[in-house]
Amino acid sequence: MAAANGASAAPLEAQLAGAPQRFEFFQAVRLLLLDAARRDGAPFPIGSDNPPEREPVRFAAHRSAAFPKAAIESGDGRAMLVNFMGLTGPQGVLPQHFTSLLIELQRANDNALSNFHDVFNHRLISLFHRAWEKYRFAITYERSRAAGAEADDFTRCLAATAGFALDAVRNRLSVDDELFVHFAGHFARGPRCASALESVLVAYFQSPVRIESFVGQWLDVDPRTAPPLGGDGDDAPRLGFNALVGTRVWDVQSRFRVRIGPLGYAAYLDFLPGGAALRRLAQIVRSYVGAALDFDVQLSLRGEEAPECRLGGEDGARLGWTSFMRSGPLTVAVDAASFAFETISAEVPGIAA
Repeated sequence: MAAANGASAAPLEAQLAGAPQRFEFFQAVRLLLLDAARRDGAPFPIGSDNPPEREPVRFAAHRSAAFPKAAIESGDGRAMLVNFMGLTGPQGVLPQHFTSLLIELQRANDNALSNFHDVFNHRLISLFHRAWEKYRFAITYERSRAAGAEADDFTRCLAATAGFALDAVRNRLSVDDELFVHFAGHFARGPRCASALESVLVAYFQSPVRIESFVGQWLDVDPRTAPPLGGDGDDAPRLGFNALVGTRVWDVQSRFRVRIGPLGYAAYLDFLPGGAALRRLAQIVRSYVGAALDFDVQLSLRGEEAPECRLGGEDGARLGWTSFMRSGPLTVAVDAASFAFETISAEVPGIAA
């Protein structure tokens, strides 16, 4: 059956089985290996030191002297006959009379010499494909994901640069570890910056995010660390340096704010305390900035989706979170709720509304 634009809507694997000549060689092998990975789990890679009979695809050179019409002559899912490489055939490296000899033997139903040549043909073509695949890391990643196997070597290297090299720190968060692999460049870089954190959060939540730096907060001072007034010598308090009056100080360097939205009402509820989105947001931010900085989350709700204030019931308004006193539809976004994150927890960092 054809799609609306006239192209075939059949799965690629079915198209490959029906007309392999229409496929480029590397794309065809990629599809065959993906199909083998989904069917059998992690298959033996081609071009390695495994016995050829255990590899998912067996290559052979086409026994013909005719001009090749395509890179692939035929294929059935387990075997592939190619025109572009081999000891004999249209592009063979041996003298032409070897190809003529194989054609004559084939007419006499004698395939012994041809099968012997294909032992080398398979190895040569497999190594050719392996050389193509070596630095195309997306191919091995795609195949390992399809097989449900452990991460490939390159993915593990990226995870290590992001700080997830050890099994003890993997798969512990509500967020898929592949987020940190995807943004390994941001997580591996020493200086943290607001723009990098914004890009990570926007890509993950698919919502507008803005980071506000230097959000002030009061910090309590331990009386044991404050120098007493009236001292003398080197420990005497000095005005503008270490003199302190009171039990707390105003600090603008240790907190920032994550503003997210405007959000739809369903997404907004997911970012409230107890919601999965808020847990994931806190874990991403903590993983990026560490424990040195505090932060709070400011949610913005689309005005037209702000619900009427109703008391009681399972969907009743929650004071400060979903309680909106309005007489008609709102036309501007509502910065409705703010939550502060100051401690680290295995589940959700401490929340103060």
